[in-house]
Amino acid sequence: MVITDSGNISFVKMSGAGNDFIIIDTRKNNYQLSSAEIAKLSDRKNIGCDQFIILKHSQEASIFMDIYNADGSSSPACGNATRCVAYLMMQEFNIDEVKIQTQSQIIPCKREKDAILVNMGKPKFSPKDIPLAKNLNSNIINIDNFEFYGVNMGNPHIVTFLDQNLSDEDFFKFGPKLENHSYFPLKTNIEFVNKAADNHFKVRVWERGVGETLSCGSGACAVGAAAFQKNLANGEVKISFKGGDIFISLNKNGEIIMKGGVTTIFYGMIPGL
Repeated sequence: MVITDSGNISFVKMSGAGNDFIIIDTRKNNYQLSSAEIAKLSDRKNIGCDQFIILKHSQEASIFMDIYNADGSSSPACGNATRCVAYLMMQEFNIDEVKIQTQSQIIPCKREKDAILVNMGKPKFSPKDIPLAKNLNSNIINIDNFEFYGVNMGNPHIVTFLDQNLSDEDFFKFGPKLENHSYFPLKTNIEFVNKAADNHFKVRVWERGVGETLSCGSGACAVGAAAFQKNLANGEVKISFKGGDIFISLNKNGEIIMKGGVTTIFYGMIPGL
C-alpha cells in the first residue's frame, strides 16, 4: 500500500465480523490526512467504512495503528481492526505472531488456523479509567431504566443485559443519547445484550463517532468482561452481532482474548486529495 507519483493513495478495505475499515500504509510516504478528509472518505457515499486506519512505523511493535472513527475523530482502540492489521503484518512478514501498537497499548496477536487471536489486556472497571464523570463512584450506572456496566477495553463502553430485544425505535433513540450523555466525558460506546444460551450473547452496538455498526471487537470484549464480572458466563463466550461472531475468553492473567476471522473486501486507489 503506497502513495504513487501522481499523489494517489493505495488502500485495502477489510472487515472483521462485518465491521469494516479503510486501511492505508504510510510507512514509505508520511502522507497526512485531515479529519475532514477522513470523514469524507469514510462516508458511505464514497468508499465508506466504520473506522479509518493509518499504519505507521513503530519502534516498539510490528506496526503502529492510528484509528479514526467515520466522523474523523480519533479513537485509541479498535479490536476488529487490530485483527485485520495483524493479518496484514503476518502476511507481509510471513510469521504467525505480531504486536500492534495503538494509542492505548501494545497488543500481542497470533494466528490460529483461520482465526486471529488478540490479547486485548485486562478490562478496567474503575470509574476514572472508563472514564466516568467525577460524581460517579461505581462502574454500575443507571440511566433511563437501563442498568449499565462501564468498562474500558482501550476505549470506553457501557454494557446492559436485557430480557428482550430492543426495538429499532428505542435503539436509535437511546444510542446517540447515551453516547453523548454527560456521564461520559469522552463519550462512550453502547452494547445492548440479550443472552441467547449459556456462554452465548446476542449484541446490538452503537459506536461513538459512527452510529450502529455490524459488530465491534472492543465491544465484544466489553460484553465478555461484563458477563464475567456478573458471573453470567465462564470459559469461552460467543458474542453474536449482525455481522458475525466473535469469541471471547479470559487467560490465566485475567486478560481478555478475542478470536475471530478477517475478510479482505477489495484493494483500491484514492485520487490525490
